[in-house]
Amino acid sequence: MSTRSKRIIYSEADCHTLVDIIISHKNIIECKKTDATTWKEKITAWAKIADIYNATTMEPRTAEQLRCKYDNLKKEVRKLEAHKRQALYQTGGGVSEPDIKDTLQQALEEDILFDNLPKETVAEQKNDIFKNSESEVKENEMLTETKKDPEIKKDWSDYTPKMLRSKIHRVLQVKRKATDHQSEDAKQNLKRKLMEEEAQRNKEYHISRMEREAEIHKYKIENIRLQNAKLQLEIELLKKQL
Repeated sequence: MSTRSKRIIYSEADCHTLVDIIISHKNIIECKKTDATTWKEKITAWAKIADIYNATTMEPRTAEQLRCKYDNLKKEVRKLEAHKRQALYQTGGGVSEPDIKDTLQQALEEDILFDNLPKETVAEQKNDIFKNSESEVKENEMLTETKKDPEIKKDWSDYTPKMLRSKIHRVLQVKRKATDHQSEDAKQNLKRKLMEEEAQRNKEYHISRMEREAEIHKYKIENIRLQNAKLQLEIELLKKQL
């Protein structure tokens, strides 16, 4: 009768701790080389990650268990990104799903997944939202301009050929230059606003990340202090026995 291995459950705090530790070793963990030296470096790096992780958490994990959990986290983030890209091109109307990222997903994307991609590829993925927003702004501006134009009513009962020389109504006039100029300003304003929001999110993320690192460091110091106290007690007990 085969025995099934017990399922390992990670809390959200454990996942955050694991990702924060891996970020400091990402140059080795995410290296694409397959030579023997690189594999040895990866094994050593995972052993260090396991030591740091076990020193800051209550449930000890092996290096292999942490590596499997890390691979699963990356797969989940990639699935979420693929789902969001499909949602951008779906038809049928309705309310779009809000793009709400937690700090764990953002850390995996910015510091690990997107960090290994060329800058042009990352820019293309992030600018998809800009393209859709720009087209909507341009359509709204054209509709607004049409509504503002007053309606001109003329009595054509006294029509004469001279009326053919009258000025064309503004609705019928082509204003490509003015429209293009206005839409370009709207695009720049939208991009500037989105960049400011992204900068604010990055600032908040880095602040929270620094706070987590400070907390991890505090836990490490406390753990070392307790170990030293334990050793001191053991030494005193040995002295009394002698």
